Amino acid sequence: MSFVLPLRPVRDPACCDPADGIAAADGKAMVCLGNDGIVRLSYRQGAVVDDTDARAVMSVVNSACQGRRRPLLVDLSGLESVSRAARRVFAIRSRVAGMALFGTSPVVCVIATFFMRFHPMPCPAAYFAKRPAALQWLHSVGRGSTASRREK
Repeated sequence: MSFVLPLRPVRDPACCDPADGIAAADGKAMVCLGNDGIVRLSYRQGAVVDDTDARAVMSVVNSACQGRRRPLLVDLSGLESVSRAARRVFAIRSRVAGMALFGTSPVVCVIATFFMRFHPMPCPAAYFAKRPAALQWLHSVGRGSTASRREK
């Protein structure tokens, strides 16, 4: 007699369970706190973010930080556009200790580059094409590195 176990997706143990996430901005974004202390933010496919959405997202991010300054990993892959007013909201000081933005599409690259170039951040911030590089950078920020950068 043999048993075949169903295959289950391998989940990053430091990552938060999607069921534990909190929707923000009328479901345009999802925020959760990972077991590694990193707050994760992702956007629904085709999300268009205005300043009202940005305030809602940052309110949930600040709440997820649980009264402490924490690193923020932002998956921009679903994002379609961010208004000028929203970019100003995202640049306001918050509980975020460092922000790593990542995504591979040309739209995401333009959004991230423009955002970081024209909106001074109140914390270290960097753009990466890939999630592992973004996470590695966030861990280095937690150890004292304060460099902002853009990776292609």
